[in-house]
Amino acid sequence: MSHIDVYGRTHELDPNVLDVIATRLEARRSSQRYMSMLYEYLDHLDFSNRQEILFLGCGTGVEVRELLARPNFQGNITALDISQALVDRGQSAFTEEGIGTEVRWLVGDAQDTKLPDQSFDMVFAHTLISHVPNPEIVVNEIARLLKPGGIAVIFDGDYATLTYGTDDPAYGKDMDEKIIRGLIANPRVMRSMPRMFRRAGLELQNSISWVLTEIG
Repeated sequence: MSHIDVYGRTHELDPNVLDVIATRLEARRSSQRYMSMLYEYLDHLDFSNRQEILFLGCGTGVEVRELLARPNFQGNITALDISQALVDRGQSAFTEEGIGTEVRWLVGDAQDTKLPDQSFDMVFAHTLISHVPNPEIVVNEIARLLKPGGIAVIFDGDYATLTYGTDDPAYGKDMDEKIIRGLIANPRVMRSMPRMFRRAGLELQNSISWVLTEIG
């Protein structure tokens, strides 16, 4: 099946569609529930000896901003995304806000970053894994990029449970599957993450789960 997930093809989209996606990414900052999940997992991480940080699939840099804002963070951040337009938008936003002068922005593919082996203390893949054609390639790439003792941070959803309310259950189920297929390349990927970690030589140290519901 062809890769139709729009979030996984941001480097191929026309400017109008890409603008909608960028606006949607930035809207995360106004979601109290979304930001509380982000803050909770950042609170679990020790950045004291983590000088080199990589964000894969950084988008417009919403999560990068929050890491930079943490009072005890002193590291260097590399922010990589496959879309030149999203990287440009992220850089512009950071410049306007007067933050992130130490951020290195790169355009690249998380499946093959071209970055040196063992060059990062911590690698984030935030809402990335579910959108790539082959998640295990990204997990292996993360393992390659981490220094000995480095930390991989994966945040994503189990989007196979995504559902929309309709009066006709059969029609609703059909629409659920179509919508999921258009938005998420791998809707069940988080269920496989522990096995992917083991195969990549990574040890699962912690996991946090949330349930998100939106009614409207």
